[in-house]
Amino acid sequence: MNTLQIVPWYSYLHQILKIILPAIGLIGKIDAQNVSATWGANGNSAWYTGGNWSGALYAGTPGAATSNSNVATFTNTFTATTVGINMGTASLNLGALVVDNTRVSPISVGNSSGTAGSLRLYGTVVSGVSNVILSNSGTGTLTLQAAQNGIMGVSLENGANNIISIES
Repeated sequence: MNTLQIVPWYSYLHQILKIILPAIGLIGKIDAQNVSATWGANGNSAWYTGGNWSGALYAGTPGAATSNSNVATFTNTFTATTVGINMGTASLNLGALVVDNTRVSPISVGNSSGTAGSLRLYGTVVSGVSNVILSNSGTGTLTLQAAQNGIMGVSLENGANNIISIES
């Protein structure tokens, strides 16, 4: 028995745009961010808001992933002290969280949603060191907060090593 699958025309258009737009430089990616990024000069706190990041793309990949090498960097230009990852939108996959040497204020990263979720850290190269999940070369502290509004689990996804680098 033969079956005919009918696919809406817009499904084909979406697939074509995913190939063409990045190729001509109009858009980086349609489905997910998947970039390293530095928090911009603002006092906002929502992770998934691209405008809070330099380059207008947030660091990491939301949802399910098997690996990630993206780095989220916080400098002293970020004027707030709390960053909320809305786990109601999606859990976050990230290579590493980095506080650079200009940062003097503390930073707390947690779940801003009432929905439980996970921050998955895979480890990546930071300052020439492999498998780094957290790096702080500033004088401000970095806190992974289990609950701002909802529960945030922290999952260490690197089976080999999970390096925490502190340089002051």
